[in-house]
Amino acid sequence: MAFFDNEAEPLPVTNYYFEDDKNEPISFHVLPIEWSKDKRQNGKKELIYLRGIADNGLPTIHRELL
Repeated sequence: MAFFDNEAEPLPVTNYYFEDDKNEPISFHVLPIEWSKDKRQNGKKELIYLRGIADNGLPTIHRELL
């Protein structure tokens, strides 16, 4: 589910994928595991974005994750 800043209701996101800061698609398995705000599995913070489609095609989602 994706949340928009101006909406109270979550919207389902379909046809989503992750990409890095170079707009290159990345695999789900390379996403870091974050056990808490202070403890990250690989210790390194990288920019990862979620892209997808909400509400049957409108709007397009582009959300920074990490």
